[in-house]
Formats: sequence, structure tokens, C-alpha cells
Amino acid sequence: MKNFYKSGFYFLAFLVGGMLFQISCSNTDQENNVQSAGKFVYTTKTSSVQQHIYIANIDGTGVTEVPVTLPANFVFYAYNGSTDFASARLSPDGQTVIFALMNQNTVINYIYSCNVDGSNLQQLAELPANTTVDLGNVI
Repeated sequence: MKNFYKSGFYFLAFLVGGMLFQISCSNTDQENNVQSAGKFVYTTKTSSVQQHIYIANIDGTGVTEVPVTLPANFVFYAYNGSTDFASARLSPDGQTVIFALMNQNTVINYIYSCNVDGSNLQQLAELPANTTVDLGNVI
């Protein structure tokens, strides 16, 4: 009989712990999907060489280009297995842009960041050869 109560207690504790974990995860997901800065980022490609990152207000106003200077032979480019695309994300505070670059000579993808004014360009990751890039949310 002791084991029955002990097992019941453990089951109840496990159940409560799981519920608390689920609640905390769902709150975190909601907070992470909302851009508190009220802005979004997008990329354009006018030719194989001319590519740009822009930031705008959620209502589409205030469009500004991020004037980042890329390393030699790098382009805003990623390959997802069937098509090429440019991928960029904005940090929740709206101050940092994270984006994928490709070195045209080596065909290796990288993840870089810079401030929204184009300064402070930093390499965050070098991805293994033949790796696809799809940036998720920035939290």
C-alpha cells in the first residue's frame, strides 16, 4: 500500500512539473514571436551581385537600407537544397541584424551579424560545406 501512495505522489509531482514546463514554454514562445521594436527586416536582390538588407516599421513606413560592407567575394545568399534565397532576421530589440552569407569562391555559408547602421560586422558561425541555411527566430 505504501508503494501505491508513493507511486501516486511521484506521478502527481511529474504531472505538475510537466504542466509548469508547458506553461513556461508557451509564455516564452509568445514573447519571442513578437518584435517589441515594431520593425521587420527583408532582403532584395536586383542582380546576382547587388543585394540589400532593409529594415522597415511594421506598417511598411520608414524603410531604411542597412549599409553593411561585406567581405570580398561574399553575398547575401543561402541555398536550401532547391533554390537560392537571402535570409535575415532582426533581434528583438531592433538593434542587430543576423543574416546568412556565402563565399562565392568556396561556396561555404556563414552566419554574420551587424548593427542596423551597418557597423560592427561579425562572423558568428562558419557552416560545414553543403550545409543549408534557414535562420529561425532571434531570441
